[in-house]
Amino acid sequence: MPRQATFAPSRRPARTLAAPGTDPSTSSTRACARHAESTHRTPLLDGQTLPAAALVLLEY
Repeated sequence: MPRQATFAPSRRPARTLAAPGTDPSTSSTRACARHAESTHRTPLLDGQTLPAAALVLLEY
């Protein structure tokens, strides 16, 4: 059971990407573009989903 908790935080960064969407359409368009790229890299990195999201947040 406690191991499942580790999977929960991995989904948190995904929501943070949606947060910027509240900004003007210009920001939302960028968020969508970056989100699409991250989704394609997610299957490849798999466990590296967290660092990938962190990089996106840093770029903002």
